[in-house]
Amino acid sequence: MVTLDVGCGRNKRKDIGVDIDPIVNPDVGADMHYLPFQEKCFEQVYLFHTFEHSDKPHTLLRELTRISRRYITIITIVVPNLIAIPYYFLLPRLAGRKTVSNPLYDAGGETIP
Repeated sequence: MVTLDVGCGRNKRKDIGVDIDPIVNPDVGADMHYLPFQEKCFEQVYLFHTFEHSDKPHTLLRELTRISRRYITIITIVVPNLIAIPYYFLLPRLAGRKTVSNPLYDAGGETIP
């Protein structure tokens, strides 16, 4: 099973490392929002301290869903500060939007209760 490490940095943890910074010498140099892979080609996708750097989380999750095999993919997202997560859902309300969306659901993924 081939695992993709999105935003690998200098310490690639999985089989294929992707990063936008060429200085870290990734296997594939690419923006995490527009990955150069075919649809449904990975069974595991790993983001370690990467997701919180996205300025377009819906686009990122949509892209992760696109490259992931349906029903057998494991997407692991590790963020450094769990306290900050509620603010992601609170910000739209502060900006005047009445509804708050679930970015994983909006991207076509499924949440596990």
